[in-house]
Amino acid sequence: MESVDIQKEHLLEPHFLKSTELAVLPRWAIVAFAARCTRLALPFFSGLTGEEDGFFRACNTLVEFTEDCATNSCDLLQTNAEQRELLRKVEDEESRIMTLVMELGDVDDQVTQNRMTVASVAKAATGTANAIRMTDKLTLAKEVSEVVWHTTGFSRVSEQRILQEFELLREVACRESWTDQTGVHPTFFSPDCLIERQVIFAINDLSVKLCELIAENGKALYAIEWRLIERTVATALEGLGFNVVLTPPAKDGGKDVVASCMIEGKTHTYYIEIKHWTNQKVGTREVSQFVEVNLRDRTDGGLFLATSGFAPAVYSRLSELKLLRIELGNDAKIVSLCQHFVQKRGRALWDSQNILPTVLFDQSYDTASQSSDAAT
Repeated sequence: MESVDIQKEHLLEPHFLKSTELAVLPRWAIVAFAARCTRLALPFFSGLTGEEDGFFRACNTLVEFTEDCATNSCDLLQTNAEQRELLRKVEDEESRIMTLVMELGDVDDQVTQNRMTVASVAKAATGTANAIRMTDKLTLAKEVSEVVWHTTGFSRVSEQRILQEFELLREVACRESWTDQTGVHPTFFSPDCLIERQVIFAINDLSVKLCELIAENGKALYAIEWRLIERTVATALEGLGFNVVLTPPAKDGGKDVVASCMIEGKTHTYYIEIKHWTNQKVGTREVSQFVEVNLRDRTDGGLFLATSGFAPAVYSRLSELKLLRIELGNDAKIVSLCQHFVQKRGRALWDSQNILPTVLFDQSYDTASQSSDAAT
């Protein structure tokens, strides 16, 4: 009877992960999280009862079905008669499981605890599948809060682990601007994926900090190694509203960053090449290669950034380069991009459609910077 008393005490405790906290996630992220919690609890079926194989199969089917829906960001019940029939059969199996669990009887405390474990995980699995059909965010969050509670209540899944995965899911959803239509594959919760995303976040946070340092003092540029400069420029452009791809450090195809944006319903693509050299200016050979890459790929423009500036021979081609939609910039241009990035972060509105190309190419290389490079 002691285990039953423990169960009653647990029922009176508030949920450690409340529905209001879950409701901040997009719809399919909530559903994916419910499936993840139940997936973690399934191994605790092992050795509980003689019906363990049937219990496991039924609940595992429910979880797999839910994971498919979360991955495809759609309620498969609405479109697939076979899936609807499968869910009906699984729900019938869940009812049978619960009946068998209640008939186990209070043989001893261990049997009672086993019964509570099986019942809780079975309820979690059923609640997980039921969450698929809920479109109201608060109702969905309440259902999944029950799933989490059943998962951690008696299956011995660590509350700390559940909280850590919830916090990462919430951070990813926020950073990557997930919507209620964003699908979440179960591999999101794999150890390798979790570590990879944490590393990416750490690198992004560093890049943001470097943008802020450069915006405040351009001399910070020269304390940063070349690959971090490329990441910093990519971060600044992404923060301004561009869709950005940072190319690999080797075999990058002649560009370091690909930035694109929508203008009047059409995608415009720009290449950015960055040379962070200390004792050498960029010459005509490097510039010509960049021109060829842009012409070959038919970009809407290119920006060549050289923190050490350009050799005098490059200046004779400035007019030609402008006709080819190729602009040049030195350290001052990188500082300017970082400053725009910092300014944008402090604004509520940003007209990206009209401003982005201007920010990218405005004052890329003026007479003063040309004269300064020529003098050195």
